[in-house]
Amino acid sequence: CHEERCSSWKVSCGECSASCGNGWRRCQVQCRDDKGAVVDSSNCNASAKPTQVQSCFKKFCPAGKWRLSGWTECSVTCGSGFRRQIVVCGGVDGRVLPDSECNGSDKLEPRTEKCELRATCFHWNVEEWSQCSKSCGKGNQRRKVQCINSAGRNVSDSFCDPETKPKGSQRCHGGAF
Repeated sequence: CHEERCSSWKVSCGECSASCGNGWRRCQVQCRDDKGAVVDSSNCNASAKPTQVQSCFKKFCPAGKWRLSGWTECSVTCGSGFRRQIVVCGGVDGRVLPDSECNGSDKLEPRTEKCELRATCFHWNVEEWSQCSKSCGKGNQRRKVQCINSAGRNVSDSFCDPETKPKGSQRCHGGAF
């Protein structure tokens, strides 16, 4: 091996200018001998010297962009609540795409706002259990369960959900056996 021919070009490049798609990067090109030491560039083949600016490619760019869409329903069915704007990944043609088609680090923060539903609220009002009807042995306990509106007034049970109505009576044991 001729000493000057044992040297070769070594390239060290910086980061790509693009976060995705095509970009450019600057490179440091040095002539080094077979031991890795930097030597005069005349020791390397000038016609084979790599360029100091090179094209680069970093993963495909996401197909979609994050967009704010419609709103969720109000968090309550009556009274004061909140709702949140929906964030979707959308294509250039307006179609909704899977989230994986958008850049996760660019995801928009959904806005939240208060909502007020003027509907009257109804719910079950439950009082404490009565004492057991028997002081000894098996008996019954009762409690008042009433449907009330948002003003606290009793209304017909038909305004409240019958599926969620708490029990108004239960078995109990009074005293010692």
